[in-house]
Amino acid sequence: MGCHLHQELPGDQRVAVSIFNTLFPAIETHMREKYGITPSSLNQMGYTPESPENYVIIVCVPTDADEARLRNSTLLFEIKNIIKELGFAKGNMKDIFMELASQESVDKYANGNLFYYLK
Repeated sequence: MGCHLHQELPGDQRVAVSIFNTLFPAIETHMREKYGITPSSLNQMGYTPESPENYVIIVCVPTDADEARLRNSTLLFEIKNIIKELGFAKGNMKDIFMELASQESVDKYANGNLFYYLK
């Protein structure tokens, strides 16, 4: 089972498509190249270009060990830089939130449902 969370798409569908076709692949590539970890899934909620401080990125990685390693990294700062470099943020980025989860724990504690795991 893969981590699954309903995608809350922004009102502007062009932005939504760009997030999934541009931002998420950039984050995946960065994580593979720097950390040697390919995310099980990437999810997002609450994005608007004018108010990126409401934005949440949920990174689900394969194992608990991967999650622990990334919690002690600068991944959130790096993701904020990717968001800025790709032109997704026009406002304040300091409050962009990132949640990490492991597929291992999602499967074990929430029967593969990322939403219930994060509650």
